[in-house]
Amino acid sequence: MKRQLKTIVAFAAAAAMTMAVVVTASAADWRQDAKGWRVENEDGSYLTNQWYQSPASGLWYYMGADGYMLTNTTTPDGYVVNADGVWEQNATASQQSVSTLAASDFIISGDSDMSWYNNSFLEYCEVEATGSWAIVPYSKDWPITTSRGISFQNSRTDVINAYGNPSQIFSKVTAENDGMYRYYTQVIAVTDPQYDDGERYMASLLEPLSCIHYAMNEYSIRFYFDQNDQVACIGYAKNIENINYSY
Repeated sequence: MKRQLKTIVAFAAAAAMTMAVVVTASAADWRQDAKGWRVENEDGSYLTNQWYQSPASGLWYYMGADGYMLTNTTTPDGYVVNADGVWEQNATASQQSVSTLAASDFIISGDSDMSWYNNSFLEYCEVEATGSWAIVPYSKDWPITTSRGISFQNSRTDVINAYGNPSQIFSKVTAENDGMYRYYTQVIAVTDPQYDDGERYMASLLEPLSCIHYAMNEYSIRFYFDQNDQVACIGYAKNIENINYSY
């Protein structure tokens, strides 16, 4: 897998979000099994990736990609649900205390190339990325483990439990909100297809994903999730907002 260098800045606090998909149908019923709670539709299917408002209590719950109710976490659209799965209406991830990173969070285990830089993305940037920005992405094809024990078998809930509330949440990666994705699409637009296999791979990987963002000054870590809320990509960046391909 290719490595690419470039630039970026921490994003502003996430804007207020609205609940896009909600269900209040009285025909839906709660079902519980060993894994947790789900909401079953009249046709036997289960709610996924959407909010459900209980007709009995009026409370809101979020059903994840696997159909199970989320608990003790932040939903993909930026709201906080408690241990009972109930939306805490006076709290959003952007309003709560946001996790901050330390230099130790940029230590990467499993990438032999980083051993030249004491396994530190920060040291890598000091030596190899003296310009305005840099990106080092990892996918399942290049498995690594973060300093807080997160790898590609982990879920969104695992990441938030390990790192705390993110400073930004993106329900879908776009060229406007993600410098890494923007860079790869820019490269593809201007280069010969026979020379951009790595960029095409990364662009196609990132396109359907959602992500959350953690920052320390100009440095950041982004965790990208697939439709099952599993980690699909981990990106270390310097000045991520400024990333653009120049040619």
